[in-house]
Amino acid sequence: MAIRYEAPPYAPQPGGGGSLSITVKPERWRLFAYGFFWSLMIFAKLVCATLVEPIIEAGAPPDTPAERLGCGPFNREGGPFDLEYGMGFTLDESHLTQIFGYANSCVVWDYTPAREMMAMYFPFFEYSLVIYLFLDYTSTMLSYRRGELPEWYWKLMQVVTPINIFLAAMFRMIFVCVAYEQIEGHALAFLGFQVVLLNVAITNAMYIWLTGQEYTRVTLLPCIPKISLSAPVVAFVTKIYLICTVAISVVKIYGTLLFVLGGDISWYLIPVPFTGKVLGQIIDLIWMTFNAILPFYFAYVRAENEDPFIIEIDAPKHIYRSRDDGGHNLGDANGEDEPQNGDSGPATETTGLLTGGGSDDQPPDEETPDEAPAPPPVAPTGPRIIQGQENLDSIKGSEGNNDNLANIFKTEGYTEAEAILVDGGWISDIFLPSGCPEGSKLTVRCNSTWNVKIGNLKGVGSKVVATKQRLVVVVIDGVWTIQEWADEKGPFVVKGQQNLDRFKGTGGKYFVVVANKRVVYHNADLEACKNFLMTKFGHGASRPSRMVVDVSGGKVSEDPHSCGGQNQGGGMKAGFNKWWQGWPDIRSMNTVAKTFLKTNKVGGPPKNDNLLHLFNPKDYKDVELHTYDGSWIRELYLPKANGILSGSSLTIKCNSTWGVKVLYPGNWQKDVATKTTLALIVKEGKWIVKK
Repeated sequence: MAIRYEAPPYAPQPGGGGSLSITVKPERWRLFAYGFFWSLMIFAKLVCATLVEPIIEAGAPPDTPAERLGCGPFNREGGPFDLEYGMGFTLDESHLTQIFGYANSCVVWDYTPAREMMAMYFPFFEYSLVIYLFLDYTSTMLSYRRGELPEWYWKLMQVVTPINIFLAAMFRMIFVCVAYEQIEGHALAFLGFQVVLLNVAITNAMYIWLTGQEYTRVTLLPCIPKISLSAPVVAFVTKIYLICTVAISVVKIYGTLLFVLGGDISWYLIPVPFTGKVLGQIIDLIWMTFNAILPFYFAYVRAENEDPFIIEIDAPKHIYRSRDDGGHNLGDANGEDEPQNGDSGPATETTGLLTGGGSDDQPPDEETPDEAPAPPPVAPTGPRIIQGQENLDSIKGSEGNNDNLANIFKTEGYTEAEAILVDGGWISDIFLPSGCPEGSKLTVRCNSTWNVKIGNLKGVGSKVVATKQRLVVVVIDGVWTIQEWADEKGPFVVKGQQNLDRFKGTGGKYFVVVANKRVVYHNADLEACKNFLMTKFGHGASRPSRMVVDVSGGKVSEDPHSCGGQNQGGGMKAGFNKWWQGWPDIRSMNTVAKTFLKTNKVGGPPKNDNLLHLFNPKDYKDVELHTYDGSWIRELYLPKANGILSGSSLTIKCNSTWGVKVLYPGNWQKDVATKTTLALIVKEGKWIVKK
């Protein structure tokens, strides 16, 4: 059973009750993760220099008993640094230096109090990384569904992502397993982190490579103008990076794994000529460059160029109880009365059939000779609320007669009444009475599954009020006249690339088959074009390059993976006998189709049936389309307005960098620039710009 709430005591905020839209860029979260990692390193170095080094260099306190001199980090005797129990040491003489021949980056948080302070800061890095891993998985899933990625890569991500998330969470073991007490466990946590970074580097590089990405906003330094990188250049750089990072990561992971398993890592201590460093330190520096420095920059470039996610969060609307001025329950959204705290059951009405009115339930006091005359009656304030099956039946009326509804305005003195229909408390018709005072106002709210018809209206005779709609009528010049008709469920909001594509309409759909660098067939029927490819070319043959080009409104769709709503990128499995060699090949065939369209006018009349069907009294009266970077359409084709109810509205909110061209059948068109809004309303079968 649904929870019922007290009516809100405060004014609702803009957008209250609607869905919540959040714009997210996955690579920005990767940028956050690397940013928090490096800020963790800087913070640790500061804490280590100011708090840790004075403590460890001083050694055990002078008053430490002899039997406790070897406790904690001072539990060393002899070794390469010739230390004694309780003796202080520098970071160059740390436990890690004794084992690996150098003090790696982790040494700055190995000792108290840096270890405890970094453990509190660490979740900022950890959570950012885990959020990125989830968003990257989601991005891969969407790309696979669009036909941009092969099935084997999608299956790889399904295996790798859970492993990455687990290992990223376990990296916190570096603070649990103290470096100078459980060095193997400490190194094991770092080993898992190395695997995560390698997996992320490989899957990112493969994603860029497989999807043929190109970047238009790339900068090396803030003072240098941004440049564009074509898909071949991006692919070349990606391959070089992938080879280098895999090579150094394999060596790094091998060394760490060998140590965790108790193997011989003496080769880590081999001095490297001309550097003053040991081999392990050189490996560490190269690994850090390819796995923590360069990816930081790559994440920045991708975050600048990638399209954002639009995450929609929605929840069921709350059911509110309706109360009168005395705090008594007048029925919930199901039209049933509920007992309140202290009540034994539903309230019993003693006078009148209409909820919200009537006289006091207490018996009158006996008159006395000295009693002052009764004050004049006070006109009721607020609307008379009419709900519940019995009350609604009383004001239904019939053709030419509705005395009960008329008496609310004529006898009881109300100027406003409100009828609320719900499932369990509903009537099919309300016949408006004649002879009501000028300015009398009736509001009908239809919260039921079934519609209600309002009769005796000026000009229209009757009006159907559908689910989640509100009708307000007022007596003007002695006649009931429509003052307002509103859709209480709010506008239908269209967001996200998939939804925008669904409701943008077409300027005439057509398909062109390109093969052997020329147009070999064209038809308005996609299946005919698919059959042509099947019969004219060998199934799955790698020559010649060929595909079906999607043409809408005389314009070529640049991305052929989705064609006519079908997955051409799926190839033979999806029924498309296509073949191309990456994006350069695709662009070449698109150019052939564009040249063909310049001299051949093809395609049918523009239409937008999906948007037209939204404007239905049973569905929605108002529609909004929102565009963002990454969720945008170049053109919006309006349906003919003569099939849409007057008063319906369409609002286009352009939040994208690029504008939207709105076209109407005929010659009318309107440009909606970035950061502007165009509001249209239907009036007498025409689209009118609403100011």
